[in-house]
Amino acid sequence: MRGVVYVDLLFLINAVIGLFLLRCTSRLAGRECRAWRMALGGALAGAASLALLLPQLPPVLLWGLKAAEACIIVLAAFPPGSLRCFFKTLWWYAALNVLLSGVVFAALYYGVAGGIEVNNMAVYFNVPPLLLIACVAGVYCAVRLVELCFGGPQRAQHVPFAASFGSVCVQGLALLDTGCSVRDPVSGQEAFLLSLPLVKSALPAQLNAQLQAFLEQGQLSSAPYALRLVPTQTALGVRALPAVTVQWLTLGDKKEKNVRGALAVFTPEPFADGAFSAIVSPALKGGT
Repeated sequence: MRGVVYVDLLFLINAVIGLFLLRCTSRLAGRECRAWRMALGGALAGAASLALLLPQLPPVLLWGLKAAEACIIVLAAFPPGSLRCFFKTLWWYAALNVLLSGVVFAALYYGVAGGIEVNNMAVYFNVPPLLLIACVAGVYCAVRLVELCFGGPQRAQHVPFAASFGSVCVQGLALLDTGCSVRDPVSGQEAFLLSLPLVKSALPAQLNAQLQAFLEQGQLSSAPYALRLVPTQTALGVRALPAVTVQWLTLGDKKEKNVRGALAVFTPEPFADGAFSAIVSPALKGGT
């Protein structure tokens, strides 16, 4: 490695860059953004850039080190969530790093500055600090412009729910999903999804037995609970799932929305990481 690298500038500039990239990541991935977590993630990004000063490491160790650095930075900058949410955030963070590298390479190509130091998959651009920060600000402004024009990703909304099955009331958290449009194709009855593994312990024993008989043996009975099959789009394709009409469904902290005669459709899989046990349409939440 040739040239002079100032450790304090290397750390500080990369910490600022990491902070801005993490803020962009939070917007693109729809993640919660807290100042102290962003600062911690930026500091870790600055510390990761010091790998430039280490002796040359073997390629296998380098790839493992870079993957570990990215994972640690994302875990530090954002609250814990599901694996899917983590990998989505990690993907956006990596993509923004690649985008920023392209912007800086373009600046070098057009003769704004010259000189690149590379070691241990860490790149040091011999450019004025203000120019580098301007490139970061340009990427951040581009992300904000796209967000203003097309709208940012919506964060998941959860509301408490309670559903009445005769004398038994099942309670939990429901995800409001604009993509949920399940309804009975014959009667047009509004429906919502319930994860059977997450609510079966709270269901009436007879209803639970009927559902298990259908899922395990394919036997659909109509007594004592009138089960019916409702075509439902799932990750595995369109499936006919068992459903039953609830006496009432309430949504919200104050139970201000009371939906009568809604159809509960049971899925044999848990939702996401088990953070919620029901999925409802926002239109259903607005019903009375």
